[in-house]
Amino acid sequence: MDSPDMYLNFGPGKHAGVDIVLCSLAFADESRRIAIRAASAPRRKAIKLGGYSANLPQQLAEIMYRSVAKPLMGCDITVLGGGTRNVLRNNPSKVIHGIGEVIPMIGRASPLARTIGVIPRQSKLVLREGVGLVVADNPTNDFVTIIHPGLDTCLLLQYSADKGYTDWDPEWRLSLDYLELLRQEAGHDTMHLMFGGGNTTKREILHVLNLPHDPVKPWRMLLISDSGGIAEQFATDADFCAQHREKLVVCKAADLSRALEDYGYIG
Repeated sequence: MDSPDMYLNFGPGKHAGVDIVLCSLAFADESRRIAIRAASAPRRKAIKLGGYSANLPQQLAEIMYRSVAKPLMGCDITVLGGGTRNVLRNNPSKVIHGIGEVIPMIGRASPLARTIGVIPRQSKLVLREGVGLVVADNPTNDFVTIIHPGLDTCLLLQYSADKGYTDWDPEWRLSLDYLELLRQEAGHDTMHLMFGGGNTTKREILHVLNLPHDPVKPWRMLLISDSGGIAEQFATDADFCAQHREKLVVCKAADLSRALEDYGYIG
């Protein structure tokens, strides 16, 4: 099996540096302009990635890159999700694998893709030499969280000038607002794609699945049934799947390319 680390350096980026945009859940004008620029992609499709943010076992990390990132490389779609990277505190060159690594991979390989990372600021931003721009540092963790250096655009979500958010839920809430802009103002179809995940992912899945159903443009949720975590738990619950059959798509990692092609996201 390939080492997951081989996927972290997939060619040079399209741009030098990260365009960091301060925003709020009330959507500033700049966020709307980003939405319009994203809508310029010929294929009006947008995918929100969610799931494991860190600590993937090597086998799952390799499956994630191979099944999620590779099929979307080269596609003219909008991809958004968490904009962070976790690195070991005592060895910042060592990346802790998570779903946040997939968005920059797609951006580096796809000239027509629009990739946006979303980060709720947890505390003061600190630039650490040899580490990066730190957005969260819990001393009980063996890692620190930085703005991913491979992003094209990072929406940095501010609670206030001197106060950060206490959890990561604002990331998916802002992403949801962003998707709603693309749906309403640019006619996009949207899909949430979940690979594993924990309590934050659980809240996102349940929130999206309980949005009012639109038969013409549904809020589609795709769960990878062999990705572990909450995505697998829900995907293998027959009663849950039946309850949400209007919006829910379930497939194994090996079948993801076919599922994305069936819904017009690739191919």
